[in-house]
Amino acid sequence: MIIRCLVALGLAIVAGACSGNTPSVGNDAATADMAATDLVADDAGTVDVGADTGDLAGTADVPTQAPADVVAGKACAEVLACAVSCTAQAATEVAGCMDKCAVGVDAAAQVKLSAISNCAVDLCADASQITDRLGCAWGKCFDQLSSCGGFSAGTADAITTAECASRCPTTQPLCLFACLRAGNAQADSAYAGLQACILSHCGLSTGAERSACIAQQCESAGQNCVAGASLNCANAQACRAKCPQPLPTSPNDCLAICDTLTDPVALAVEATLTGCQTECAGAAGKFLCFQEKCVQQEQSCFAQAGAATCNLIYQCVVAKCQSVGGEPSCTQDCVITGDAQAQAAWVLYEGCFLQQLSSPEAKNAGCAFPYNSTSCVNVVNNFCTGQWQACFKPQ
Repeated sequence: MIIRCLVALGLAIVAGACSGNTPSVGNDAATADMAATDLVADDAGTVDVGADTGDLAGTADVPTQAPADVVAGKACAEVLACAVSCTAQAATEVAGCMDKCAVGVDAAAQVKLSAISNCAVDLCADASQITDRLGCAWGKCFDQLSSCGGFSAGTADAITTAECASRCPTTQPLCLFACLRAGNAQADSAYAGLQACILSHCGLSTGAERSACIAQQCESAGQNCVAGASLNCANAQACRAKCPQPLPTSPNDCLAICDTLTDPVALAVEATLTGCQTECAGAAGKFLCFQEKCVQQEQSCFAQAGAATCNLIYQCVVAKCQSVGGEPSCTQDCVITGDAQAQAAWVLYEGCFLQQLSSPEAKNAGCAFPYNSTSCVNVVNNFCTGQWQACFKPQ
């Protein structure tokens, strides 16, 4: 039953599960097996990270194949990764998959897994939903999770990790797991501090109330997260443009987190630009309206500018960065060659493009980075017509 303790990573199953007792999930009447079904990924068996996939989002892929039996002496990190992969299986296969992960867990791993369980029980018991408990554990039990291993396996820096995590729906903790697994140790620890602030001060509030709380209570945590590398106005616009639309069944803290990562002075400049953009909300061609109405605000926000058009930015990104969604620093080098209006149009087009990569149509077209630019771009542009016109048509 040790794997039930591992599931307590976020489900807050009582530590008794680790000793073979019948598990409980606080206010949820579900069993451990039923709890696991709440964490099954989408119909395709994959875990979406906002609109990005794989390295594109600065994330590591979460395996979706059922693991082989774990051999004796398996370390905590390997068992954790094995169990996470199980949540992408069909609901009827999750429990059996996790049982395979439990085979031969060594004594040291059992101690670490028990520590995760105890922390989740102690600090996340007030979360009423299973996924809320899992999200809580990432923030409040990060030290225990980190000691298990499996995190900080990548090279993503603090900003990349934080932006990736911000796009994760709060109801899909596995998305957050993928972002943290791709970050470096410093980035993961820094983001855990911001996540803990949000959980401690804003709890399970939702909507505008939650966003206001994050802005008021966690600005310092956001600035600590990026430690001297706060987003400027242009980067803040890019961060916001990549934020998925929050839905009742798939809420996220993306816009609020982007704001906490932004330099306060730059945030005021960015707010002026977004305020101008809001005035175009009812226009038939609102993205073209931005270019006509918000010239001064764009010039103030995108202060580091060259003379290239948005079309030329795109050509640079395709030639040097493997197309939209490539390595961030490479993309940024292309973007700053554009004039202010070109950069403003680009970030909106890029944001829409990356968001749409998780659509069923994009998946059916095989839009996984690095993708076939011709077929994939045509599919995605069907969802980003306004942004595409603003970026390319005026050229």
